[in-house]
Amino acid sequence: MKKLLVILLVTITALSLFAACANEKAVENVAEEGKPVVTEWAKENKINDGSETEAELYEKAKKEGKVVVYSSSSRMAKACESFMAEYPGIEAEVVSLKVDVIKEKVMAEHEAGVSGADLIHVTDDDGSLYLEYVMPGIMSSYYPDDIMAHFTTPKSELKGFPFQIAAVMWFYNTELNPDGVDIDSWWDLTREEWRGKIIMNDLLTNQSYIAQFAALGLVKDQLIEEYKREFGEDIVYTCGVNDPVYELVYRLLNNDIVYTPGSDEAVTACGAAGVTENKIAWGPSSKLRNNENKGFHLGIINMKPAIGIPNYHCLCVIDNCDHPNAAKLLTRYLAGGSDGQSAGYVPFNTLGAWSLRDDIPLLDGANPITDYTFVPSDPSYIYEATPDMADFVLKIVGK
Repeated sequence: MKKLLVILLVTITALSLFAACANEKAVENVAEEGKPVVTEWAKENKINDGSETEAELYEKAKKEGKVVVYSSSSRMAKACESFMAEYPGIEAEVVSLKVDVIKEKVMAEHEAGVSGADLIHVTDDDGSLYLEYVMPGIMSSYYPDDIMAHFTTPKSELKGFPFQIAAVMWFYNTELNPDGVDIDSWWDLTREEWRGKIIMNDLLTNQSYIAQFAALGLVKDQLIEEYKREFGEDIVYTCGVNDPVYELVYRLLNNDIVYTPGSDEAVTACGAAGVTENKIAWGPSSKLRNNENKGFHLGIINMKPAIGIPNYHCLCVIDNCDHPNAAKLLTRYLAGGSDGQSAGYVPFNTLGAWSLRDDIPLLDGANPITDYTFVPSDPSYIYEATPDMADFVLKIVGK
């Protein structure tokens, strides 16, 4: 535990320093209107031109002969197998790494002037991908015109090119609670009846979960209103900070949370077949696929005032990469192609994940993403608020 505490302290310090450096760099490089930098290389390779057709890109990609993708998902390998079958003459190499490792690797390769990946696939919980990599032009978002015509979110509101959206959500056991569970607010999790029955990933090793807490600062007023609705009185601050988010986190983490090494263990303890005790688990919405694959009984709790951060699965083309056209072609393929029917999206089309397209239908048993309320999309706020929240969490969890 002491070792983990040291690691988190170092991480918090590094995040603060890195944020300052990244912000200085952004001031130097980013256009005045706050839009991402478009490098000369990106212009020459039409990364920001979505008008090229699939056929045009395929001809150019065949000359490159290869595409390298760094991905945080094991499902990328299956998608790339079908990509190679669909587009003979192009080898697709997948390097599977954790999100933080991918970002560190890309930055190190960029600073060294080394070409590694052509395309990356990661989620951006805390805004660091967009602010530290996309805004300064280290990587770029490629928006195919014909695919964007089917997006339900306007391009102007996107922070990158997300071919899919998911979230970190609260789960309950539907077998033990066929009529639902008596929780509809974050404040419910602070009640005595749930003491010792809430399971989540170890916060000392998972920065993205701390970012979820920080993001609730975007709905502070609603949190105050929720408190009064739940408890019938104005909020009483006991954590040393007159802030509803910090008060919520303080009470929640002092409710004898059960920590697990990963999210798999958390959702298993909550919803696996044979579980006999009611528990609530916090984990990625994609774990809903365990209902179909493993016979789990997981249901989503639609928390008020917001369920959390919309977790965008982003695809970005690395600046100065060796195979830009193959990267663009693979981006199209993973996003469903021009008609939403490409096999590239199939491995990712599971319960607990949603396409942003209007021509990819919901899976049987899935609720539309519009059923859930998320915090407003504001990567700058989350990015700046996360280090302070991490420091606060450390003081509680590290007791």
